[in-house]
Amino acid sequence: MKNNPIRNSVFLRLFVTFILILLPLEGLGLFIYNWGIRSTVDGVKSSVMIQNGFALQELDAAITGLVRFQYDLLNDTDVIGFAFPKDGMNDYNDLYMPLSRIQRRLEFVKNTSSIVSEITVMLPQANTMIKTHGTSSLMESGQADIMTRYLQMHNRQLVVMDGKFHLIIEMPNRREAEKRPPLYFIDIELSNVELKKRLMDLLSIEGSQAFFFCSGYDYLIHSSEDLIAPRSIRESIGRNSEGDVLASAQYVDSSRARQAYSTEVIDRKKTVLVHSSSKATGMNLVWYIAEQGLFRKAFQFRNLLWLTMLISALIIAAYSYSTYKFIHQPLGRLTDAFSRIENGDISANIEISGKDEFAFIYAHFNQMVRQMNVLIDQLYKKELLYRNAQLKQLQSQINPHFLFNSFFILSRRIKGGDTERAAEFAGQLGKYFQFITRSSSDEIELHSEVEHARIYADIQGMRFSRRIGIEFEELPEISRHLHVPRLILQPLIENAFEYALENVSENGRLRVRFEGDSTRIAIIVEDNNGKLSDSKLEEMTESLNDMRDDVMTTGMINIHKRIRLKFGESSGIALSRSELGGLKAEIRIDLKE
Repeated sequence: MKNNPIRNSVFLRLFVTFILILLPLEGLGLFIYNWGIRSTVDGVKSSVMIQNGFALQELDAAITGLVRFQYDLLNDTDVIGFAFPKDGMNDYNDLYMPLSRIQRRLEFVKNTSSIVSEITVMLPQANTMIKTHGTSSLMESGQADIMTRYLQMHNRQLVVMDGKFHLIIEMPNRREAEKRPPLYFIDIELSNVELKKRLMDLLSIEGSQAFFFCSGYDYLIHSSEDLIAPRSIRESIGRNSEGDVLASAQYVDSSRARQAYSTEVIDRKKTVLVHSSSKATGMNLVWYIAEQGLFRKAFQFRNLLWLTMLISALIIAAYSYSTYKFIHQPLGRLTDAFSRIENGDISANIEISGKDEFAFIYAHFNQMVRQMNVLIDQLYKKELLYRNAQLKQLQSQINPHFLFNSFFILSRRIKGGDTERAAEFAGQLGKYFQFITRSSSDEIELHSEVEHARIYADIQGMRFSRRIGIEFEELPEISRHLHVPRLILQPLIENAFEYALENVSENGRLRVRFEGDSTRIAIIVEDNNGKLSDSKLEEMTESLNDMRDDVMTTGMINIHKRIRLKFGESSGIALSRSELGGLKAEIRIDLKE
């Protein structure tokens, strides 16, 4: 590698090869694709704006025709005759014939204009309403409420009431009506069904939706039943001095309408909005289309790039092969060597070939493995000897103390002449000695340790049967075969008897219980000695937390150390005040470590 560093550099060879082969072809492909997409997008944009504008223009023309009909009907002599009735108008010629002519006009317009749902002539002073199918009382029909609400609105002809669009005109007009009430109204109710049908006719693009709304009103007619998206769009169309506009769109004005094209994010999808607004009627049409669906044909432009993509694929294959040969294979060998070491094979060695950077890494890796083998051999033996010696030392501190107390109890019962209970006590003590002497192993299964502690508790129960009650729960089945250090539970029970319950005259309680699951186990020893002070409890806790080697390791401290040596730093003994009132000593074993 020192002889020719440039020629032997894997990174430089791959970089130069990739740039020289791939970059010109990719640039050409991107240029062709972007040019085609821009041309197609511009064409689609122009097309949807024309369609949207034409659909609104058709509706605008229909509404304008209805407005002309309203003005013509305002001056109809038959309507004026009903608005200004003469005395004695009660015969066929005075009433029925004019009414018939008015109804025929209303029915003709309704039948010729598909967007009309109903036409109503309201005569407030006569309390009369004329429709295509007859007359009725204005007050009883509920039409009077529409008339009243209309008078409270701004001076607009196209309004929204009760979820429908209405074209309403009055005589005299609004300005004159400020001095006197209108004499009659003409109300044309637009058909929501027909308006929705017109929206459906507009949806020539898959996945598109559209809705109508009237400027100044939140009500809208949508092409589907889902109103979440259109209401969100409607809220984004704000009102300014020029009408309802999208803040992010640029509008194009004509003599009759305003149009805009915008791209928004709706329901986490890029969506194209086409908004057309009529200047004459105030009717708005919004057509929104998922960009993916709108430009489906535009995206088909990619077919022109297949040749370029094929060439790119060949280049990628060549690049992948070179990457595999010069990088992946050497890295794979290195990774495999590390995996072998991780799994315990500390004799891993990599064969060196070539003179590139990986050869340098392989050589130093092999040297590292050799040095690591020497260090591991030294440290492992040292640590093993240290831990075994420490475990033996800690365990040896427990046995003599219990043996002394056990023989003292037995001796006192024999001297007292209680041979029957002394024999029973000796039997229990024999079981205890059998546990101590039958195995030299430093660890046993937890059920054996618990059984040994139960025997000890029975022995002490014989001694203090009149003063102390013992509760000893069953060990859960899930924890029975866990291997633990020997003599970790019995010394805690012994401490409870010796320091908390030995001098209790009556009602003493000792409770041993178990908690935990597949990840943790807790063995809890509690007593009800209420004389334990907070300062004493704090002193005992501090002794457990002081893990220096020079601290005397007796009692709970040596149990605490052995558990942590076995199960890790998160395990050990925790001290607190029991619900019974005395000390709560909890052996915590964290199985995750």
